[in-house]
Amino acid sequence: MSTSSLCAVANTNTKPLIFGSAKTSTSILASQIIMEAYRRIGIKVQIKLYPAARSLVLSSQGKLDGEVIRIFNLGKEHSSLLRVPTSFFSIKSRVFKVDKNIKVSTSADLANYKSGILHGVVYSEKLTRPYPHIKIQTVSQLFRMLLAGHQDIDLAIISEVSGAEVLANQFPNSAIIMDPLALTELPLYHYLHQSNQKILPIINHSISEMLKEGTIKNMIDH
Repeated sequence: MSTSSLCAVANTNTKPLIFGSAKTSTSILASQIIMEAYRRIGIKVQIKLYPAARSLVLSSQGKLDGEVIRIFNLGKEHSSLLRVPTSFFSIKSRVFKVDKNIKVSTSADLANYKSGILHGVVYSEKLTRPYPHIKIQTVSQLFRMLLAGHQDIDLAIISEVSGAEVLANQFPNSAIIMDPLALTELPLYHYLHQSNQKILPIINHSISEMLKEGTIKNMIDH
């Protein structure tokens, strides 16, 4: 299908699409990219911020039009959500800690510690599933628990972007440090609820063009 044909299909969609996004810096940055991709094809978009788990429930039930950004395997576990094939973002998970003696070189090292993760963030839930962990709603809460020496948490596993942003803005000069080694680096994808299947090739084309032009890189760098 040609670009003009794709846009003609897009223009039949007059109602704004509403996408769910987690309340993290990574997701908010990805939201800006997605809004630009849809603007280029003439579709209005609204972003609703939810805790990650809540957003996923609403999207999979069709109460939202999709998810701004999620990992590859999400589509295997939630058949009502369709993955847009082109990845436009990646996420690096990092260990944040206060105790400098905590050493995590591989995921297997997590067996030695109690990890704090964000509820509903699928990649960190998978990473810590075999090991001791607790789920918390926000990055700020995780950091406060680390600083208080909470008995249920030795370290926090958070995306590099979100963790660094909260650390700089809310906990400057604190004792929290970010490990230099990324535990994982995962490509991320936009997801649509199956009711919006006709839009999938259109938005995929728009995202691909933004990647080729360097627009997405510029937005991330900025």
